[in-house]
Amino acid sequence: MHHHMSRLGLAALALSLSLTPALASGQAPSLRTLASARGLLLGGAISGELFNADNSDEADTVNREYNAVVAENAMKMRAIANSPDPDNYLFATADAMVASAQKNGQTVRGHTLIWHDSAPAWVYAIKDKGAMRAAMQQYITTVVKHFGNKTNVWDVVNEAISDGPGNPLRDNNPFAVAGPDFIALAFRTAHAANPAAKLYYRASRTGPRGGPGANR
Repeated sequence: MHHHMSRLGLAALALSLSLTPALASGQAPSLRTLASARGLLLGGAISGELFNADNSDEADTVNREYNAVVAENAMKMRAIANSPDPDNYLFATADAMVASAQKNGQTVRGHTLIWHDSAPAWVYAIKDKGAMRAAMQQYITTVVKHFGNKTNVWDVVNEAISDGPGNPLRDNNPFAVAGPDFIALAFRTAHAANPAAKLYYRASRTGPRGGPGANR
């Protein structure tokens, strides 16, 4: 996840500047402590490798410095739904991350429900509009309800808009089979599954070509 959590990264930079007085006095408050005191979420993407026994130092750092975490890959469609059957969805790694975050008092940002780059092969095989809409609704509803109030922030759609002139929808997006309103469909479905959740669209660029990624 090469460009995610950019706002949190900027927060980390800003907060690091405020460490200087504390270090001068021999104190070293964590970035998490400083962020929480200012009502900010500070964190980054984590992988399943964080839970390996030989990664205890990394896990300690994440839990000490972050008050928010994002699953780098474990909540993406390809990781969860290699089969279209919800009974075969794979939640173990994502569940472990969410459980760890809850244990450590961290906010979990769900990333990401609909993204062409994480769509498994069976999604690309769907060519019927009605079938694609039904598949999207089933997947989003199942996943969002599975995590429930443990995950109240979701990146619903990721990079659906092209970087080309005029910024049209990507022509290689399999979910476009669902119709030109597939982005709205995804948001409506996610909201219905968890009305309390904050929902975001993730973009790789905003404004002029080459600009930073952002939430929308």
